[in-house]
Amino acid sequence: MKKPVLGNKSFSRCVGRTFDLLEANGLAKQFEAQGYETHIMENTQGVMTIYEIWASKKAEGLSAGQKNADKS
Repeated sequence: MKKPVLGNKSFSRCVGRTFDLLEANGLAKQFEAQGYETHIMENTQGVMTIYEIWASKKAEGLSAGQKNADKS
């Protein structure tokens, strides 16, 4: 089974599996409405395709980054 490559995101977990892409999109939208970032992963084994929905909490608070200051 393929593992999701989510990079530097916070902890994520599989919140659902389905055979239907429309159902996977609907479940992902439900989690996004609750404040999660989602990722749908497609796993194909033979002729069967399973869609996994992975969710992680969105980063909260301030982030340290470089801003472009307008100096005039």
